[in-house]
Amino acid sequence: MKYSKRGECPGFVDAMLRLSRLFKEAILDEYYYMLELQENNENVNSDELELLQAMHTIWGLVEICLFKGYQTQGTIVKGFAFAEIYTTWYRFNFPETGASEPDVLILRKLVRGEFEQAIEILDDLCKKLDKDGIQVAEGLKELILNHPMIQKSGNKGIQQWVQRAVLFSGNLPQMPKEFEWLYRIAMIICGDQRYLSEQSENWLEYLGGELLFGLVHNRVFDLHGIAKHCFDELGDMEKESDVGKCLASILLGNYGELFVYLSKVDLWLCTHIVDFIFNFEALETSVWNIFNSDPRLYYLTKYGDVLSSHEDYWLLSLDYYMCCGKNGHNMAEEILLRQPLENYSKFNKLLGL
Repeated sequence: MKYSKRGECPGFVDAMLRLSRLFKEAILDEYYYMLELQENNENVNSDELELLQAMHTIWGLVEICLFKGYQTQGTIVKGFAFAEIYTTWYRFNFPETGASEPDVLILRKLVRGEFEQAIEILDDLCKKLDKDGIQVAEGLKELILNHPMIQKSGNKGIQQWVQRAVLFSGNLPQMPKEFEWLYRIAMIICGDQRYLSEQSENWLEYLGGELLFGLVHNRVFDLHGIAKHCFDELGDMEKESDVGKCLASILLGNYGELFVYLSKVDLWLCTHIVDFIFNFEALETSVWNIFNSDPRLYYLTKYGDVLSSHEDYWLLSLDYYMCCGKNGHNMAEEILLRQPLENYSKFNKLLGL
C-alpha cells in the first residue's frame, strides 16, 4: 500500500491508474460472480450485491474525477473529454429504466450522451414529418454528428459549432404542436438549462447534460462549479443515500464529507480510496491540512483494528498497521505478542522462520 510518488517515476500515473482499474475490476468481477450464484438459486444476500454495486460506482467516479485530474479547472476541451468519460460512467451505473414515446426518448438519449441512438430515433421520426420538418430534422442531425465531443474539437471548432447551433435554433420555422419535440431538441442542443433539467431524472444526469451542451457557453471547465449548479437545481443532500452523498461529495469537491460518507458505506472501500488518493497525490496539500488528524492513517488503523479482532484475518491487519509509521509498527507488535502460540507458529512458518 506504499507506492512510489508521482515525481519519482515517469510511469507513476499510468501505473496507479492500472492498479486502480484492477481494484475496480475485482469489485465488478465479485459482483457478477455473486449475481450468477443468485440466478442459480444459491443463497446470496441481496445487500451484499447492492454494496458491491455501490463500491464499483463510487470507485469509478473517484477514478475519473481525482485520479485523472478533472477535479481541477481547465479548458473547455478538457471539459468535453471529461463529459465523455462521465456520461459513459453514468450510463453504465444508471441504466435507462422504463419506456418512453420516441419523441421523448430522443431527448433522454441526448441528455445521457447516447448520440448514436438519438440519431436512429430521429431518422425513424422523420418518416412522419413534412418537407419543412425533415429539413429541420436534418439540420439537428448534422449538429449532433458534429458535436465537439464526437469530433474531438479544439477551441476554434467548439466556437464554430456553438455559432451554428445558435443560428440554427434562432431560424427555426413555426411548427405544428405535434412536432414541437423538434424545438425541444434544438433547445437541448443549444444548452438551454430549463429543457436540460426537465429531461433529467436526477441531478447526476442533469450534470451530464450540462457538460455535453451547457459547457460550450463557459470560458473554463470548472467541474465543482457546474456540479454545484446542477445539485442546487435538482439535488437534496438530506434525501440522498450514503452512496448518493459520496457521489455528490466527489463532484462537489467536499472531501472531508466524502471520507465520512465512505466510511458509512464500507470501511474497506473508505480505507483503500483514501489511501489511493493520498499516494496518488490527487489532492493539494492544503486539502489534507484541513483535517485535525491524518485521515489516511486514521482509516488504515481503524480497518487494521477490525481485521486484528478476527481470528482468520488478524495476519492481514499487519499490512495496514505497517503503513502507519512508528505507531503502526507498535500496534503490529502488540498484535503479534497477544496471538496464541498456534497462530504465532503459523506466522513464523509464513515468514519461513
